[in-house]
Order: sequence, then C-alpha cells, then structure tokens
Amino acid sequence: MSESIYATAVVVTNSQRQILLAGRKEAPGRYGLPGGKVEQGESPVLAAAREVYEETGIYVVPWRLVPVYDGPSVRTGRTVRTFVALEWMGEPRNMEEGVEVKWGSWDDLAAGPFAAYHNKLRQVLTGRAA
Repeated sequence: MSESIYATAVVVTNSQRQILLAGRKEAPGRYGLPGGKVEQGESPVLAAAREVYEETGIYVVPWRLVPVYDGPSVRTGRTVRTFVALEWMGEPRNMEEGVEVKWGSWDDLAAGPFAAYHNKLRQVLTGRAA
C-alpha cells in the first residue's frame, strides 16, 4: 500500500452487523461509505477520521482504523484506501444538508454509485461477491 492515496472510505459497523451508509449528493437516494479526498499534507488515516465525522457526526478512533483495501476510484481511477473502524463513538446523524446517514447492508452499497468498488471490497472482507 505504498501508492499515493487520493481518497479514503471507512467501513463502520454496529452490533447488528449493519454498515453505516452516507447518502451521495450527486445521486439522491443512493449510498456509499463515508469518506472523501485526502487533503494536501494530511495522512490517509486522519483524512478518513475527518471525513467520517464531517459526513456522519461520529468519531472513529484513528489508531483503530485498519487499512483493508486499496483500489481505483470509480470516477478518477486514482487510489482509494478503505479502512475498517474497530472503534467509534457517538450517534450517527445527518451532518450535511441533503445527505442522509443510515445503517444498511452490502446490498444497499451494491445499488449505489460506487457499486463496482463496493462489490470488490465486499469480496475482500467477506469472501463473497455481490
């Protein structure tokens, strides 16, 4: 995982094994993982923690983020690093106007705008394709 990281995404799960989903402004009613671009001078792990808070209102513990997959962005082809949050705090809430946050499933992600990326990630994490 030495390539330059363009953006991050984070898999946050609850005790019911649901995945935290963030609505996409550019695709109303469709969902992706919380995450976004790495800012200049920012590490991918800190970008991931910042983006999760900005989109969902929860705090992920940066040193408890485990990198699990690097893959190409659907839009740019540049590398997106996905983390799994082993520890988080707070109650998810809508933080941006027009962006709904909810608990969902891999199937919800498969219907979203980043389906190809999420399907590969699902295969990496669960051993099952969509």
